Amino acid sequence: MRANIQIDERAMMLKALKCFKDAGDYDAPIREWEARPAASQTYANLKTMMSMEFSKLNRQEATSARANGHASVNAVEEFAQATEELVAELTEKHSKQIEALVKSNNDAIAKLTAALLSLQTPTNPAPVPKTTGKTSKQQLWAEKCRNATICPHCNKVHPNRTHDQCWHLEKNAAKRPAGWKPST
Repeated sequence: MRANIQIDERAMMLKALKCFKDAGDYDAPIREWEARPAASQTYANLKTMMSMEFSKLNRQEATSARANGHASVNAVEEFAQATEELVAELTEKHSKQIEALVKSNNDAIAKLTAALLSLQTPTNPAPVPKTTGKTSKQQLWAEKCRNATICPHCNKVHPNRTHDQCWHLEKNAAKRPAGWKPST
């Protein structure tokens, strides 16, 4: 696997079988291969089987291969070309998949960013009167009031407490001041 490109083993095996069928020298081994159970028809097993068949064929017909201009070399070149085409096809397919994933991730990030920005802006900010010469304590309080959001439990703004600390919740009953009455 060059350049970390994943190749589908099944597709690679089918291309290799086609090349061996087209060569015409491997009819018996191919019939034997196709008779095998599907579980044992793996690319690794095909390589092993065809390597042994190639060795047998090469030993038996070494002189005829030389006389024919090294026919086995032509088959290897065809196999290399078929493999190259398969790699190009798979590379193109993976490029399209990666582009689609990047686009969907960018869309999701944009939606998430928009959602986060909508959460940061207060839904009902408390009006803060314009002041001049306020102390830093007063300015901090005014800033807290501006940034506070409406509590979902009591529909009020309480800048010094989180929504979980709301006195309307029963778990915070012990924190209620004396004489506290729930708002309606």
